[in-house]
Amino acid sequence: MEQHRPPDPDPMGFVERNFLGMIVMVPSRYEIIRPIGRGSFGYVIAVRDTVTDRYLAIKKYSNIFEQASCNKVRLHLLRELKLHKVLQSHQNILKIEGCYTYPTDPEHACDVYVISRLMHTTLARVIASDNVLTPAHCQYYIYQILRALSYLHSARIMHRDLTTQNILMNLNHDMRLSDFGFSRPIDDQLLGQYTDYIVTRAYRPPELLLMHQGYDERVDTWSAGCIFAELYLRQELFAGPDSVGCLERILFVLGSPEPDEYDFVTEPSAVNFLRGYIQFPKRALQEVVPPLADQPHALEFLGHMLAWDYRKRWTSAQLLQHPYLQNMRLENEPVADIPPWGPQMLQEPQDMEACCVAILQDVRNYPVFPGLESSSDQ
Repeated sequence: MEQHRPPDPDPMGFVERNFLGMIVMVPSRYEIIRPIGRGSFGYVIAVRDTVTDRYLAIKKYSNIFEQASCNKVRLHLLRELKLHKVLQSHQNILKIEGCYTYPTDPEHACDVYVISRLMHTTLARVIASDNVLTPAHCQYYIYQILRALSYLHSARIMHRDLTTQNILMNLNHDMRLSDFGFSRPIDDQLLGQYTDYIVTRAYRPPELLLMHQGYDERVDTWSAGCIFAELYLRQELFAGPDSVGCLERILFVLGSPEPDEYDFVTEPSAVNFLRGYIQFPKRALQEVVPPLADQPHALEFLGHMLAWDYRKRWTSAQLLQHPYLQNMRLENEPVADIPPWGPQMLQEPQDMEACCVAILQDVRNYPVFPGLESSSDQ
């Protein structure tokens, strides 16, 4: 349980609330509505801005500047702050709109609070509910997911943790992609340096499960394919107890790959595993996802996302042009307009002090009180 801290001297004033042992400090202008929950890296509450009448979500990163805090958490936060600052607004991406530290004095700052638009629920909860999901729902959902991914990929960014938990929704079925802490720029300087320990296991593509580090943004389109199937099955397609279990599940569900479909794998243990494992026959996707049996365009669409060989997998931009989405897509889907990534984005500080300094610098680039909802969302 966190220690009680003395009142902050900042003139904006703070209100202290304790939610099940988690103390949150919120500027008095914000009316606290309710706790939302605890995530992997922080605690989230819902508030109302009493000046703008906007409903917002505030996520607390605790003790981020203390020695005992994990540097992985600091890097997670730093990536979010940097990426959102350069990305423009987009209808299907949840942007960071504000940020502050507590205490507010940088010399004594301990916690970081990140502010974003308040959303109603997650796609994971919708899938787990008793709500009826029609083919029209599924089509609209995957369109929005791919629209967000296409925008990100046009900015040369991989999300790398696309799951149903990270897709937020409102009651009108509008979606926003969130949680960019594992995102990385796509750059030739980084090829072969990406970690394979990302993406929640059930949504992790074969190239990551096989420890290949030269992957690209199509890791996200595999995850999108897993989610598309899950919308119809109402359960994870490739769930497993560990990485090997997920890989075995992929082999069983999709069939074993041909040698030329995994010749990009260089890790000897991974190659030996594939060569020595039981050979499963290829299965038709209508057997894998029976509700799609009478939707040929949807089956073909899913097949392009779940291609074993990532080099043959379709990109998000290509998928938006598929006939399955012809009644959804815009003539000109938005693309990002940002300069090439510079060294400050490609090189991440690995020691605590440098990471804390970078976080404090980026926090200062955000307002404590976001303005009215922007009409510039594309």
